[in-house]
Formats: sequence, structure tokens, C-alpha cells
Amino acid sequence: MRDRQTTKRSASGRAMTATRRQLLAATGVLAVGSLAGCLGRVASATTNTGASPAAFYGGDTSDIKAGDEALRLFGTTGSDIRYVPATVRGGSGALSGEVDIEGWGTSAVVPAKDLNSSRSNKPRSIWWADPDSDDDGVGDGDDIHLAILDIDLELSGYVESAQAGVEDRSEDDTEIALDAFINATTKALKKGDRLDRCSTDVCGTVRESMERCRQLAGDAGDAVDAENWGEANSLLSDIERIIGGDIGRLEDAIDPEIIEAMAKLRAYLDGNPTIGEQFAVCLPDARLPGDRGSVEAALTPKRLANGLIDEVREDDKVEYEVEAPPEDTGNCGDAEQAGALVLHRDISCRNLLSARLFEQGREKRGVAGFTAGDGVAVAGVPAADDDAEAILSIASGRLDQTTPLLYQGLKKLSDSSGGWGEGTGDDDVAVSSTIVMPVLAQPRGCPSPMPALFYVKRCRHDDQYIYCGGWVIDDGALYQNTLTVLVGEGPTEVIAVSPEEVASDRYSDIVARKSERERSRYGSTMFLGTFDPDADYLPEELLASTGGKKGYDIYIHNKSQTTTSNGADGGGGAVTGTSLVMAVDAPVVHLVTGEGNKVKFKAGAELSKAVN
Repeated sequence: MRDRQTTKRSASGRAMTATRRQLLAATGVLAVGSLAGCLGRVASATTNTGASPAAFYGGDTSDIKAGDEALRLFGTTGSDIRYVPATVRGGSGALSGEVDIEGWGTSAVVPAKDLNSSRSNKPRSIWWADPDSDDDGVGDGDDIHLAILDIDLELSGYVESAQAGVEDRSEDDTEIALDAFINATTKALKKGDRLDRCSTDVCGTVRESMERCRQLAGDAGDAVDAENWGEANSLLSDIERIIGGDIGRLEDAIDPEIIEAMAKLRAYLDGNPTIGEQFAVCLPDARLPGDRGSVEAALTPKRLANGLIDEVREDDKVEYEVEAPPEDTGNCGDAEQAGALVLHRDISCRNLLSARLFEQGREKRGVAGFTAGDGVAVAGVPAADDDAEAILSIASGRLDQTTPLLYQGLKKLSDSSGGWGEGTGDDDVAVSSTIVMPVLAQPRGCPSPMPALFYVKRCRHDDQYIYCGGWVIDDGALYQNTLTVLVGEGPTEVIAVSPEEVASDRYSDIVARKSERERSRYGSTMFLGTFDPDADYLPEELLASTGGKKGYDIYIHNKSQTTTSNGADGGGGAVTGTSLVMAVDAPVVHLVTGEGNKVKFKAGAELSKAVN
């Protein structure tokens, strides 16, 4: 690794270098003939060309405490680090030039052993099925049968919850589940809704069954009020049998290949799936004199995303081989590589991540945000949700006159450097907005792409740019009464570390001491469990104890379609669903001394750790 200018001079030295760049440009020195053909050498002498690796801090969860329900913790494996040099070039004719720069890429996957071993969320029907593929307002054939199957799977989840309430002799829990069941059947049977418009024999049978089950659920509620637990249990068993029969009929009416695909994906998720992955790309803040080219201007949000996310195929069937690597046509990224920044092929050809990411072929999922004070939460939601956006940009600052909103919706990714938004921080660190959008992710071994949330931001630290982000499974698209939530409360902390500190047994204590937020000690750990409004892994202003419950619990309820004791309006009571929570503002650790290829960033939370 070449000597890095930035680590060998003080902050005042970096300021002097910036002044020297400005002086060269302002006096027109670069334009005189004596420097013709020497632009690259001048750039090497006046800009930083060195870089060092970075990664999200995996976290320390040794002191985490859970409530009454089991809490699952998922962390990253150790980071894979690779050298990804690049070239900045610009100008034309006699004043053209280029400079080679260092680059580092890191990645780490999040495995989830026995993901579903401790939760009762029912799987949704195959998530990529379009209830109205011909856009005529009425679903046909497999599409509408899949949509109705999704309703029956939701109902079966409520029945299971009610049975658990009866077993525990809990009147409140049983009534919550029964109220949700009755509300869901009433909505499904509404005149003009999907079930009403379906003319198949199967739909007719399901409609009659649903009417009968709604009546039985009311009878079961009366039995619970009378504390006749045996009668309530018998009625719920009848409902379970009827709905189970309808699920079988619907599956028989759907294309067997679709049912098989559903089964394979569920089997993958029931095993030891990969549910997320994180990355960081570090490049120096290199600039050619005279504003002829720079890393900052060239690596836009769209450019970076194009190097990580593939376009979905036209048929939108997502039938890709499980272990197939990304297609390499030999000219990957050539159009963009002709610009001011030539990236390493691992970055430009979608080779940095082990999973394959794809755009959504049709509008199926969106993202929706919620704020309470400086706290922000973003969840994956159906595209039809009233608050759904195609993309969200989360501000890195706190609410003030310069940051009146913590997030805003976007129609598409920006192809300008300004698309990262205003950086927030001090003289040493600047953090951009975080971009969140729905994608499809296919980890190695997964039989098909599955819904996920992609997130990315840009940090400036030690005269370098760190482009960091990742993807996490969109739980709400795959299971009933749950959702994935990304939370934050300000700019990401970028923490300088040495190789000795990374290797130390006290690494977690060192990072915690350098962090300003108490919550930063959990790093990028993912938490899966029943909604807890006072969990200490949540931003302070989202906690019930600080007033966040006035909105955050209702937000979680509405977006996950969970239930409360006051019915389906989210007006009060306890949220009964689960959530997969991760900090979108998790700290980033950045190596500032030593050789990058000799460092191994440590794994995150103990894999598949359960807290009871």
C-alpha cells in the first residue's frame, strides 16, 4: 500500500493542500503550455490518492435485555476486504490527464440460523404475484387466487393467536385476535372487493366459508366473555378446519410451478438463510486540478447503485439460477467507465456483494417513513399504501431551520453529486442523506429473488469518501403481521480505528468510548421480536417513555397490519405483531493507519442469538 498523504499530515496540513489546489486553479497555472501533458502528475502532487478500508461496526449485544417474548439477534460475519483501485481522469487534448487512486471494498453477510423457529407469523402467498397483472382492475386466474390465498393465510394467523389466548386463559389476547379476524373477513367480503369480483367456483366456496367463519368468530367471542373456554376452543377448531380446507382448494387451483416456487422459498427461509448484507467502498477525495474531474462529482447515487443493482428481466418471472454469478458480457459499465471516474470491475460489475440485487420489475413494494422529534423510522410497505414512496431520502441532520424535514420521497435516483444531499458533520466528518428503496435480493443458495430494502449513504472522513450501505430482507412482504424497520436519529458516526484496536479483545469497549450515542454499541445488529415500544435499541425519541408511543406504535401497527385492543384503527392497546429492526445510522469504523489487506473487521452479534 502506498504512503497515504492524509495520514501523514495534520488537519492544518489538509487545509493547506486545499488552499494550494485553489491557488493553482485561480492563477491559471494549469492552462499554460508548459504543463501540457502533465496534468496527471500535477494532480498526484496536489490531491490525495490514498485510501483505507471501512466497515459498519458489527456491535456488542452482550448486555441486551428482552421482555416477555423471545428476541432474536442477527449480526454480520467477518468482513471480506478487497483492493479496488480506480482512476480519475478529465480534460481534453493537451490539458487531459488522469491519476490512479487507491480503493478498498468491504462486504459482510448477515446469516440467520433458524429464522422462523420462534415466531408464529404466517407466510404470505408468493410475494411477487401481481393481483392484477393485466391492469384491468380485476385479477384473473392464478393472480386473484394468490391474492385471496394471502387473505386466508392472514386469517389463519389470527386463529392461531386466538387459540394461544384461549390456552393461556387470556381474555384480552383472545379478543384482540378475534376482533382482527372479524375486521379482516369483513373487509374481504366487502362488496366490490377482490373476492366479490372473482367468479370462479373456488372463490364462491371461499366466500361462503368466510361468511360462516365470521359468524363462528363472533360466537367464540361470546364464549370468551362468558369464560366458557372449552366452547371457545371448539369454535376456533372449527374455524381452523374450514380455513385450512379453503387454503388447500386455492393451492390446488394455482399453477403447480408457483406453489413449488413458494415452497422452495419458504424452505430456504425456514433453514439458515442470508437476510442481509453490508458494504463499504472507500476512495480518496481525489480531484484533477481545474475541476476537470473528481471522485465526488463522478460517483453519484445512480452511478453507485448501477454497480450494485441489476435491471430486472422483462418477463419479471425472476427465474434465475441459484448459484449463477452476475452475467459478465465483457463490457460491463463501459458507458459510465468512459467518464471521469474509472471504477474497479468489482464495483462497476456488481461483484462486491455476494447476493444479486435486482430492480423491482413492477410496482409491488414501496417505503414509508415516520418521525418523532429527531427519531426516524422507515419501513417496507405495499406500493398501494397511502404513504408509500418509490425512494426515501433520510436527512442526516437533526430538525432545525436547515433541516425542516427528516425524510422526503424521490421518484428516481439522482445522477448528480448533489443527489447525496447536504452533508452533516464537523470539519473531520461529513455524512450525506441515506437513500432507502425496495429491491429484490437473491443470496447464494436462495431459489429465487426475495423482497429487500436497499440503503446507502456517503461519508467523508480523513480526506476520503466512504460509500456505505447494504440490504435487509423486507419481512413484511414475506410474512403476515410483521415488517422491517430501519431506524435512526442523526448522522452516522465515523470512528477512526487502528489495526491494533480492531484486533484487541477490548475492541467493543474502544468503539463504545469513541461513540457519542449509547445506542451505537449495538452497531448494525438486527433485532427480530414482538414490538417493544421501550426497547433500548430504538432511538430515544421513538421510545414510549419519551412520548414516541403517541405515534410510533400506531405507525408500526398500521404498516404491519397488526392489531390493537381498540380494533383495526391503531388507536390504542398493544401491538401484537413483530418487527425486524436495524439502525440505519449504525457507526462506521474506518482504518486510519496500517495496511488494509492485513486487517479483519470482526463479526457482529453472536449469530442467531436468542434472548429470553
